[in-house]
Amino acid sequence: MAKVKLLKDHNGQKAGTVGEVRDGAANYLVRTKVAEYVEETESEKKAKAAVKKQTKKVGPCKSC
Repeated sequence: MAKVKLLKDHNGQKAGTVGEVRDGAANYLVRTKVAEYVEETESEKKAKAAVKKQTKKVGPCKSC
């Protein structure tokens, strides 16, 4: 999955929207100049890793 930012309105999505699409679709959108790739910064990667570490998996309740 590749993260792209739309430069033009496309398929009901407004220009400026950032989202993840399949690699092939992202390549097509960039080649046709409808979108551009968005790179995650190092701080965003660290923030995502921190959130994953903080979340706890909760098992079923004792009454189940």
